[in-house]
Amino acid sequence: MLVLASASTAQGQIAAGTMMLGGSVGYIQQSTEGAVGNTNEKLSELWQFNVSPTAAYFLVDNLAVGLNLGYSGSTGTLYNYIRAVPIGGTGSGVTVLQDVSELRSYNLRVGPIARYYQFVGEKAALFGQLGGGYQANRMEGETTSADPLYVSSELVTGGGFFAQLMPGFAFFPTHKLALEVTLGGFGYQRQTQKATFTQPAMVPASNVREYTASSFGASFGLSSLQLGAVFYLGRK
Repeated sequence: MLVLASASTAQGQIAAGTMMLGGSVGYIQQSTEGAVGNTNEKLSELWQFNVSPTAAYFLVDNLAVGLNLGYSGSTGTLYNYIRAVPIGGTGSGVTVLQDVSELRSYNLRVGPIARYYQFVGEKAALFGQLGGGYQANRMEGETTSADPLYVSSELVTGGGFFAQLMPGFAFFPTHKLALEVTLGGFGYQRQTQKATFTQPAMVPASNVREYTASSFGASFGLSSLQLGAVFYLGRK
């Protein structure tokens, strides 16, 4: 795509004064299985959904500024097994489900964005989107087990600031509609969190801690795939 952008002589543009309305959605569902002793068992499940509506205004040709909202939610389950050997220690034993851990997380983001398009023809363009703002999140986890020592729950809440640089590709089937795809980007975030961990069988039964965490990283690939559609109101 970068080679095409530098070599292309065909030019397109989105003129100043155009309004951009659209967004993207992403969905992931995963399930893993593996050998536990002599049987094949389910080890984990993951479900994740995100949606990100955007509204922006083109101040100059191909450069828009606006506002982006983002929501994501996920549910994950982990299965832990043990091998139960019959009394007397004879035989290979059987596979028994020891405990199940479930995790649910939610994240809400809001902030300004700036997006620039580089056309590689009349119907295709590369774009880069820089954004930032504030996010709030919540994570709930619980473990159920046949052994009371492993029964526990956890609640983490917090929020903070974030910044993200995201490249993407847009295809224009019509003059006022674009279909988009992104595969991740670069991100930074700094958050303050409060975590409460509860384990009834232990003393003390609960533990509360507060902390601040920051991270910077890059994520590219199908696991970060998002598809979107954008309408360009007033584009001539």
